[in-house]
Amino acid sequence: MTDLPAMINDKNGVQTAMKATIKKIFTWALILSVMGYGGAHWMRSGQVAFAGSQPTPWFVPHTTVIAAPAAFKSVAVVNESAPKDKIPAQWEWVEHGKTVRLTWVEEGREDVGTPSYRAVFSRQAGKVKPVGGVSLSRLTDRIEVKINGQTFTGYYFKTSSPKPFLHPFKAASGTVVTRGYPVVRGITGEPLDHPHHRAWWFSHGDANGTDFWGEEGKAPGRIEHRSFDEIVSGPVYGRLVAHSEWVTAKGERILNDRREITFYSLPDARMIDFVIELKPTGGPVKFGDTKEGSFAIRVAAELQAKDGTGRLENSLGLQGETATWGKRADWCDYSGTVAGERLGITIFDHPSSFRHPSFWMVRDYGLFATNPFGERAYTNNPKADGSYLLAPGKTLTIRHRVLIHAGDAASARLPQHYRAYADQDQVKMQARQSSSEFD
Repeated sequence: MTDLPAMINDKNGVQTAMKATIKKIFTWALILSVMGYGGAHWMRSGQVAFAGSQPTPWFVPHTTVIAAPAAFKSVAVVNESAPKDKIPAQWEWVEHGKTVRLTWVEEGREDVGTPSYRAVFSRQAGKVKPVGGVSLSRLTDRIEVKINGQTFTGYYFKTSSPKPFLHPFKAASGTVVTRGYPVVRGITGEPLDHPHHRAWWFSHGDANGTDFWGEEGKAPGRIEHRSFDEIVSGPVYGRLVAHSEWVTAKGERILNDRREITFYSLPDARMIDFVIELKPTGGPVKFGDTKEGSFAIRVAAELQAKDGTGRLENSLGLQGETATWGKRADWCDYSGTVAGERLGITIFDHPSSFRHPSFWMVRDYGLFATNPFGERAYTNNPKADGSYLLAPGKTLTIRHRVLIHAGDAASARLPQHYRAYADQDQVKMQARQSSSEFD
């Protein structure tokens, strides 16, 4: 059977400027680390950090759009540096019969330049069998998300809550890292404040004068689920695309809300990508300057910094609520010990997201949120105005990635994860035909 491979160049890699002799020395150090005799890995700066005989894994998804044959049954990705290894890949048509969006996961590499990949399409059923994967199942009140056969979270869209939400979040080990209340009640030691704080939600405290953030105030608004445009399961990721409307207490529909949520299957962590698009249903919508917003997570009691084990840290190296609250940063991390396990949650703000880098609303009692509109509150400048008027026909886009990782911010390699996320659109390819077989 003739197959049609294609070459892919991954520009997420790191170009080293070390002299040839130094490169040889540390290449041998890397080889020895793989063999178990010690450890070293290359940093972007060219410096070397020793990580012991078993450095923390670092797995990232790669996505690219690639030309594809009109009829094929399977596809796999090959890293040219390890051509015998076939990497499971997931695909979907971009333009039917012409191009596909190809996604795969591989361990991050800091010791090489620009890795080269080959995508192999076959008219035979794939012989590369992925382990686990992501499955999404529609139940009465939620979309249940399982990773490698274990329940990870649920997207609740039909409950008494005035907005859709995800609950709970779990680490790769299965440890729950978000607060149970108010969805699950009676958990010993959990604080019962802010009943509108669920595991994850997206809203804002002032849209055309209506509060969509709080639920106990005067005439709060509702974000009402309307439909699912897409529910996808697969070996690498699962995805849902939900359509909601922001409705005032008077019943006025002011915003269309399209949220695309992608759940990845990683060996060592849990990763979720969010793309939220807001568009007025009729007239303009003004997002007011308020600290109450917008993309938010409420961490587990043990993970919070106040009366818990948690530590807040952002991409600027600042730590603690006082230093990180209201600051603008590429990412922020909340890490600590839960059920005896050291782990954390990171929110990354994509460079293309609205008003990147966003302000951060982080609290030591466990609230963890980004808010691009709260400039006056965060800067303590009464003359500042972070409000935004979204005109009819225009779209406001929020893009974030959530990483649930083992260890603290340093051991989780958050700067590398952020670069991979920020540069993900730079994965390019050059297609070529070949007669090699997919075996």
